[in-house]
Amino acid sequence: MKLMIVDDELQQRQGLANHIPWGAHGIEVVALAASGAEALHLAERKKPDILLIDVQMPQMDGLTLVRKLRERPETSAFTKLIIVSGHDNFRYAQDALGQGVSQYLLKPVDDGELLEAVLRAGRELRAELERWREEAALRERWTAHLPHLQSAFLQRWTSGAYDETTVLRRCEDYGVALRADQCFVVAVVDVDPLPGPGRYGDAAGMTGEPTREDNGQARGRGGSRAASVPAGGAAQPEAAGAGDHKPSADAAVGREAVSPGQWADRAFGSPLSQFEVEHLAREILAAASCWIASDASGRTLLIFTMPPEDDPDDCALRVHASVGRLLSHVRETLGLSASAGICARAGGIGDTAELYAQACRALQERIVYGGGIAIPYAAERQAGDAPPAAPTPGSEHALELALETGDETQAQAALRLLWDDSLARAETAEDVHEAVLYASHLLLRAIRKRGWTIRQVAGEDADYFHHVRSLASQAQAWDWLSRMAARICTYLQCRRKTTNNQVVRAILKIVDGELDQDITLHTVADRLYVNSSYLSRLFKQETGVSFSAYVLERKMERAKAFLRDGGRVYDAARLVGYRDVSYFTKVFRKYWGITPGGMKSG
Repeated sequence: MKLMIVDDELQQRQGLANHIPWGAHGIEVVALAASGAEALHLAERKKPDILLIDVQMPQMDGLTLVRKLRERPETSAFTKLIIVSGHDNFRYAQDALGQGVSQYLLKPVDDGELLEAVLRAGRELRAELERWREEAALRERWTAHLPHLQSAFLQRWTSGAYDETTVLRRCEDYGVALRADQCFVVAVVDVDPLPGPGRYGDAAGMTGEPTREDNGQARGRGGSRAASVPAGGAAQPEAAGAGDHKPSADAAVGREAVSPGQWADRAFGSPLSQFEVEHLAREILAAASCWIASDASGRTLLIFTMPPEDDPDDCALRVHASVGRLLSHVRETLGLSASAGICARAGGIGDTAELYAQACRALQERIVYGGGIAIPYAAERQAGDAPPAAPTPGSEHALELALETGDETQAQAALRLLWDDSLARAETAEDVHEAVLYASHLLLRAIRKRGWTIRQVAGEDADYFHHVRSLASQAQAWDWLSRMAARICTYLQCRRKTTNNQVVRAILKIVDGELDQDITLHTVADRLYVNSSYLSRLFKQETGVSFSAYVLERKMERAKAFLRDGGRVYDAARLVGYRDVSYFTKVFRKYWGITPGGMKSG
């Protein structure tokens, strides 16, 4: 601690400086002043921590010096002042203490009392400095966490967790400058997904154009609504047993390596990409009276504040222009495509939950209009409005037939026909999601019909069956459906071709060589000298289907191929072991959903 002694008597100054062992107690005497004016000058240069001041001095007494020291910023805080006075007057002492003097000592004062007074002042000063450091560290931590606290507040506000009174109180707590009479417009910005198994964030192919390649451009109610929008693998196989060199059917399907959490990145956007968009929004919209945060899904939440006297239409135009500019900079600066949903109108503090919900629903419409644009909320279809018509039954039958036989080319063609047929009737995001659900149900039925699990066939892509709405674009949805159809066909072929059991291989050879005969499990078991019950379980375990189902499938496939090559129905029946043509026709129709004659003509 640094000490300065102020006394007009030379002998007194030098005695206080030299006769008391200050150094032994960590006190350094840095200056001696003979007057108040000299003390002011030396205090500015020496920066003492403690001043020992005699009250009775000519020209400027001790209390005047105290007042002037307290007026200066450098000595107004964290400087301890001790008065030594011969005035035993309560008001005089009260005046001194009121001006920030820490101790008031009456003469005569011995050296020990002076030393203790200075040491006490030092302890008090250290305690004050420690409190200041703690408060400064707390303020620093508060400042560092303030953006996170503000973001959490804005997120909970727009989720409807607070009433208007709570919102205004929290605004004061978190330094969010909002007023009760302001209006707000809410927008939500999200990185657009890429089609296929790749992750978000690749700029390639992100043109922002509608994704209906076959239909030209996206349609809305009553025409092209898009024109009015402001621009702006299968699971890894388990380890084989000793001596088991069978290639796994699961491995044959093939799946790209997926790191932990990558599926979430595909479905909801890369956290890094979302962070970049939010950071850019803070730069671009700094002067747009806009509060920016992340919502619960990691998307960028924008809350524009509008003066209550502004025209609502002008407010909407300004918001669309600001959001469109942001999306343009996201593309140019970050090489990303992003879309935004904007609420329908401005609202008050209590309306933000509904405004946020509107913005989220508007953002979902990018699956109709494509990515890279700002989409305003439009009223949803009312209950009395006619829903989109269902796809034609022919496309559903064609897809089921192709998946039954494992014909990938036919499956892709049938799925494309069904998909385009569904999209031609879709006008909203809800319609598109229903189309995805419809198609995914057909694929799921084909998987479960054979006793397989979704994870066996689809691998990591199985998660989309449970999160269809996370498919944010038509291209992404189609790519997933197409992959699923291909994996089902491939998995089916692999399960048929790969088995390490000699008994089952012998059964498959018998069936394929004797389809023109009546084949039963018991006759085959007798020929192989195997118990029929054991054979049934073994066959189902190795192939995934029962023996009778496999025989029927092979017979129906051979009959279908024969009929498509122009063969007669009578000959087809004989070819697969049916002597009664009418019974063959009944079985064929039940299996394929079409008569042999219809298959032949088709």
